[in-house]
Amino acid sequence: MYSLSPVTAQDTNQHLIPPYIDEATIVYIDVYINDILAIDEKMETFDVDGYLLAEWSDPRQVFDAFEFGYDFKIYRNEMVQDVITDEVWWPDLYLVNAKGNREIISSLLLISPDGDMRYEEKFKATIKQAFQLENFPFDSHQLVLTIGSFSYTDYEVIFTSYKEAEVFEWQTNEWIVTDSGELNFNSSYGYPVAQYFLGISRLPGFYISKYIFPLVLIITISWSVFWLGYESIDIADRLGIILTSVLTVVAFDFVSSETLPRLSYHTILDWIMILSYVVLSLTVLETLLGYRNLKHGVEDRANKIDLLSRYVFPLVYYVAILSIIIYKVLL
Repeated sequence: MYSLSPVTAQDTNQHLIPPYIDEATIVYIDVYINDILAIDEKMETFDVDGYLLAEWSDPRQVFDAFEFGYDFKIYRNEMVQDVITDEVWWPDLYLVNAKGNREIISSLLLISPDGDMRYEEKFKATIKQAFQLENFPFDSHQLVLTIGSFSYTDYEVIFTSYKEAEVFEWQTNEWIVTDSGELNFNSSYGYPVAQYFLGISRLPGFYISKYIFPLVLIITISWSVFWLGYESIDIADRLGIILTSVLTVVAFDFVSSETLPRLSYHTILDWIMILSYVVLSLTVLETLLGYRNLKHGVEDRANKIDLLSRYVFPLVYYVAILSIIIYKVLL
């Protein structure tokens, strides 16, 4: 902390003027995440329950502990807001990327006899977050919590920390934390900024079991037409099986799109959907080609096309799905 030295700032404006006139006031910032309450990709927000801590030195707040009768001056909750509004200076911290005002659950201001200040706050907030969903549902993201000073420039206040970010362990049925969190400090448009970064990854099990696997199964069932000879089933019934699969895939596509924002790019699930549409279209073309050969009296050729399709379609489709996932996620 700074050594205690006299300050010639106007005493009546101590709650507005930083403690040091000739140099920037160093404010030690720490952020602790208690819980991530919700992640909403469609609204591009996440709800967080956390702690905000700030420490700085203000020689104007020096007092005689013996004369005061206590080792510290301590203010809590509503009293904190009154004191930082009217009596003491504080760095005017706010969440830059919050959607609306943060909810302060509890707060504490502690002033030591040598003028060291410590502010603690437990808060809840909805944070705006741009999600890049190209790899959905195998996507990973870096959540960002940005803290700034609303009233003071980086010439007046410098953010830093003397601690490493605490390890935050968190997992739900859909998400898991992938790193220990990192607190960085920089300047944005001339104002000091502290940014807390936390990596998370989606657990894709739900989407594999509820979307991808049923989709693959539907496409696989549509290939049953390759095992039905033209002599045993009418072409209209054969096409009916395929078109039923098309309608089912459309329904799957509609339901999955409801869980995501309107994107200008394709996700992994979108590419699998597109691939499924293409394969179903080729299945229709294969049926029409076989029927054309049958009409021209080349029944053996139609049966050979069916025989080849039994193995080529599954091989191409399954390999293509694996290639999409590997290319997007691993490369």
